[in-house]
Amino acid sequence: MEFMPKSEIEKRRKRSASANSSYSPWSSDYEEMAKKTVVRYMFKYLPISIEVQTQAQQDEVVRKDITEEPEFIEVDPIEGEQVITEDAGQQEFPIEG
Repeated sequence: MEFMPKSEIEKRRKRSASANSSYSPWSSDYEEMAKKTVVRYMFKYLPISIEVQTQAQQDEVVRKDITEEPEFIEVDPIEGEQVITEDAGQQEFPIEG
């Protein structure tokens, strides 16, 4: 089992761009972020594929230029026919005035 002193966790928290924001998970979920910090630190010792390592690195990147087009997956639309029924079980009620 590995552990990390709180001072090390705090050092890493201070490097976070959003750590001081009131919306930051460091403010609302400190314990979970501390756990994540230790797991991320130990991640490099896990036997994982190159693809997973690459995705983990991309997940940590702070993007300032978001003009690059995201990768999309092409989806074929479902073909079918539209069915419109005259009486869909609704009744008309007279409006009393």
